[in-house]
Amino acid sequence: MEWIFFAVLTAIFDSLKNLISKKGLEYADEYLVAWASRFFALPLLLPFLFEIQPPALGDRFWLVLPVIVSIQVVANIFYFRAIKVADLSLTTPLLALTPLFLIVVSPIIVQETFQPLDIAGVILITLGTYWLNVSRRGDASSPSLGLSAYLAPFRSLWSREGTR
Repeated sequence: MEWIFFAVLTAIFDSLKNLISKKGLEYADEYLVAWASRFFALPLLLPFLFEIQPPALGDRFWLVLPVIVSIQVVANIFYFRAIKVADLSLTTPLLALTPLFLIVVSPIIVQETFQPLDIAGVILITLGTYWLNVSRRGDASSPSLGLSAYLAPFRSLWSREGTR
């Protein structure tokens, strides 16, 4: 049951991270905020490095590490640029789509397999994220939404700079 406590803490701290980053982007560029978000977390996380047993590293670890780090740096800069130019309410829900991408990429990269319940969970997360972004026209209690409203989240991906 303690996982509920940690799940709630994770949600709170992740939201605070996004809010503080958004506020910081009013005064600094995305490069500095991306660097600062990682740098200032380091003193908090460094003590845990000495508490864990490191796993065995494969032969290709040192070949893959620069590629992964490069991708992560670029992704962080894009992320902070997105929250700088758009509302958090438009950009952060897109992070909920990460499992959808991982369910496609993980079997290719690490030969990971998924159970039917895993796939069902990812589909529910994706549908929930989509439904939250459906643009409702008129009264929220209206029983029918037009095709335009159902396509709004997809149009938003291309028309708004932050979501693009």
